[in-house]
Amino acid sequence: MDENWRNGLDNIKIAKNVLSKKDLHELKTYMYTNMAFHEIYPNERIPRTDGKDFPIYNFLPKNKKPTNLLEKYIVGLMNGQEHHIEYWMRYNDSLNWHVDSDEIIERTPGVKIKSTEEYPISTFTFYVDVDKVVGGELQVAPFDKRDFNLLTTENYEPSQGTKVLTIPPENNCVISWNGPISHRVLEQQDGKRLVLVWSLWKNIPRGFRKGLHWKPSTIFPGNNDFTDQGFSTSEDFYVVSVEWPIKEDL
Repeated sequence: MDENWRNGLDNIKIAKNVLSKKDLHELKTYMYTNMAFHEIYPNERIPRTDGKDFPIYNFLPKNKKPTNLLEKYIVGLMNGQEHHIEYWMRYNDSLNWHVDSDEIIERTPGVKIKSTEEYPISTFTFYVDVDKVVGGELQVAPFDKRDFNLLTTENYEPSQGTKVLTIPPENNCVISWNGPISHRVLEQQDGKRLVLVWSLWKNIPRGFRKGLHWKPSTIFPGNNDFTDQGFSTSEDFYVVSVEWPIKEDL
């Protein structure tokens, strides 16, 4: 890891109006069509009744062509596939302070690791749809490995006096940075915020070597029926490998 990544936020970049209206509409429609929402609280996403939800963790190796619309748009925005691509989606949710890393291996049952060692080259946050949003700001702070042992560390707060940059969500806008950066998403009070996020990797991280798409497992940490698998790093949920749920013809 480049030790210079510890200091400052000068590599935060903001790009606006990244897609044409036509392309943005196609991407937004595709994402919303394949998600499910609460009937009474439409701004709350719920699991699909057919079980065909988007996997929460996804990966496109640089030697494989895109096989779904999300991969197609990410590769287009990156002007090619120079690196491996991990990608995921967010809708109206908040997040504690964390750094992007190999979260799959940390959520694998029976795997206990002492510290996170693999970080992506860069990360991109694309606001696909922002409508009447109150809250939901992205906050970023300099990363110091001494502050983090694992991606899943809870209750972390930047040291007093640390510079924290607050960025409000903006439609058709991409926020990006190089290397690991501490970041979180503040609570959202109202509106819609649909986000496509991806990270570029130099090498395929350990967790994705056993599968390209992952969803939460029905087995959780502390489940007595699962003690034969040994301890794991994750304290909230495990993941299981799945297939991409949508049949597409690009």
